[in-house]
Amino acid sequence: MGHIRRLGKQKYVITVECGVDPATGKRSRKTKTIKGTKEQAKIVMGKMLEKEKSELMADTNITLKNYLREWIDNHQNNISDVTAKDYRSIIENHLIPSLGELKLKDIKPTHIIKYQNEKLESGRLNGSGGLSKRSVQAHHRLLSLALKHAVNPFNYITSNPCKPVQAPSPSKNKVKPFTRKEANHILNSLDDILLYTIFHLALHTGMRRSEITGLKWKDLNLPQKLLEVRRSGRIFEGEFIYKKLKNDSSRRQIALTSSSLEVLKKFKKKKGAFSHKEQALFLTPEGHPVRPDYLTMKFKKICKSLNINGKRFHDLRHTHATWLLEEGVNPKVVQKRLGHARVETTLNIYSHVSLNEQRKAAEKFEAKT
Repeated sequence: MGHIRRLGKQKYVITVECGVDPATGKRSRKTKTIKGTKEQAKIVMGKMLEKEKSELMADTNITLKNYLREWIDNHQNNISDVTAKDYRSIIENHLIPSLGELKLKDIKPTHIIKYQNEKLESGRLNGSGGLSKRSVQAHHRLLSLALKHAVNPFNYITSNPCKPVQAPSPSKNKVKPFTRKEANHILNSLDDILLYTIFHLALHTGMRRSEITGLKWKDLNLPQKLLEVRRSGRIFEGEFIYKKLKNDSSRRQIALTSSSLEVLKKFKKKKGAFSHKEQALFLTPEGHPVRPDYLTMKFKKICKSLNINGKRFHDLRHTHATWLLEEGVNPKVVQKRLGHARVETTLNIYSHVSLNEQRKAAEKFEAKT
């Protein structure tokens, strides 16, 4: 791309954009000042653009391997450390071994399709089978983003070969809420105040696992019967870290039920006497923040001991939403409690509730006719 700016009578400055240097991340431009008419300036600009295009074509001999490594080095400042680590793992363990020696200009949609099929069939690093559709979808999104930047601003290629290729679409997990009997059975089986408080809070707020492990004492406002979701607690390179929430809708205030309020008051009385506001709300007996994987493991073990099969910790969140919708609570209110960005997301996930409500409505209509 180029443009012409008039400096004075029959004097023009021509600027030609040369893309972004992937090594520095800085935009490159070439300028030239000429004396003459604007038409003459246009001719000169055309020659400069042609020369730049020729030089660019020489640069397109860069391989995908070299480009991806340069790209992630520059792009990592725009993403979290956890995401950057995941991207590097995909790049080094999957994309480069399969496609790395191809030149950017030679990559076709057929290469992408073949890559996806191979990963679905035998993509696991331990050789035990294929990757899930969700994993291969993540590969596709990463590669598509990197090649989108290869088009603009880097100008290595003219089009993104990922664009016409459809990524695998993961099967939706069927929502399996607990019955009230099952939920009460789980809570009544617990004599550990830490696990009881966490499981009760998950059921009564619909919070995500990582949101619960991200809570600090300062996030509780018991006089107002509120808690605030401000961050998540995750594992990065084997260590527990606090992580910024992905979007604004996830950051929210949640009104507590009366029973949750009482549970948290008891927990505070027993565990919070010597705690400060910046400390993690839920600590192990050793004084470390409770890890998300610890909750998954404990919940699975408890469900197994109670002969409650096929349920996950995340199903406490589904149960909270399902029970609210079944009671006729406005979906917008449920959306806000769950931290969904759009109410459509809430309605899509819990469409089974809508169908049940439709059946009830049909029966009511029939009774009136």
